[in-house]
Amino acid sequence: MHLALWTLLAAAAYALTTQAPTIDRLILGASLAFFVGVHFVFAVKIHTGQILEQDLSIVYRHHAEFILREGTTIPSADASLEALATSREERSAMPVKLKAFFKSYFWWLGSELSTTVLIAAAVYFLAVSAVPRASADSVSDLKRELAQVTHRLDAAEAKLDRPQQTQFPTPALPGDAKTPK
Repeated sequence: MHLALWTLLAAAAYALTTQAPTIDRLILGASLAFFVGVHFVFAVKIHTGQILEQDLSIVYRHHAEFILREGTTIPSADASLEALATSREERSAMPVKLKAFFKSYFWWLGSELSTTVLIAAAVYFLAVSAVPRASADSVSDLKRELAQVTHRLDAAEAKLDRPQQTQFPTPALPGDAKTPK
């Protein structure tokens, strides 16, 4: 679920930046907040189930070991998990401070949700800053303007290419003055 959600958010970022559709910021923000909320609910449910399964695994294993060693009598269901720890579990136990830190799963939930929030924020900012694609009308307007500019440029080049028709009078030199007859 984590990877699927993150992939979906990355695909949304790609679609919003390459296609650049016009999307209301409020709708986009609400959609991303919904995804973060769904991910939060999923992560809490997964971690809660994982803790319960781990606790049941310890109880079942202890019951099986007890039956194999002692006989058919099973300890009461009210026995605490700490009291049921086998010697193998005690040897592989974490230091107390680390166990207390990792037992709550808040660190893992925080890392999962912070990843989701960061990706969602990136999607939002990429979508908001994406340059809208040109519509068909704006493309046709640009083509029309380009044709007008090209026509004016061609007219200006044609003017520059024409030979000058202006004739200048020849200057009179001193002593070349014509005398009237």
